[in-house]
Amino acid sequence: MKRYVTGFLVTTFILLEVIANPVNAQAPAEIMMKEIVVTATRDWAEQRRVPYNVTVITREDIATQNAQNVADVLRAVPGLVVSDLTANGKSVQVDIRGFGETASANTLVLVDGRRANQVDLTGTEWVQIPLHQIECIEVLRGGGSVLYGDNAVGGVVNIITKKGEGKPSVQGEVALGSYEMNTEHISSSGTVGNTRYSINLRHEDTE
Repeated sequence: MKRYVTGFLVTTFILLEVIANPVNAQAPAEIMMKEIVVTATRDWAEQRRVPYNVTVITREDIATQNAQNVADVLRAVPGLVVSDLTANGKSVQVDIRGFGETASANTLVLVDGRRANQVDLTGTEWVQIPLHQIECIEVLRGGGSVLYGDNAVGGVVNIITKKGEGKPSVQGEVALGSYEMNTEHISSSGTVGNTRYSINLRHEDTE
């Protein structure tokens, strides 16, 4: 009888050791979600399932670039030709699918789903889109007129801005340079009650 009792106690002890310190147990593998886009179908969809040529630029991608504005970020996108005739950001033209001089009229620019194209077809005021507030940029190459109407013949650039979250915070920046260049930037974002907010102010001037 003692033999059986001892064997039972030894077996129980071994089982408790395995449960408490699993030798072969492995931590659950990290699950990576697929890239999600909204521009191609105007609804959430996995990028690999979208029947369009879409490039997604995340805020992490932007942080690794030495970009000063949105136009600098778009220069790294394959298939886009970005030109700035005056080198001050005011006359930037983004060309998708080689429309040349009429590119501004055939490339639709959206900010959080709203049109940013000028009604007189003079192009988009890219300098008015703060780089610090961008969550991601989705670039759709190819005709999107069926979903978005005019201006989307060559493609669509959809800029999605950050949403305020967490405790309210304030960030500021001041830069000075040659030719009396000066740049001042201040932004604030966060959550107050049930309201999320994000505010960005920027001034830039040079001689």
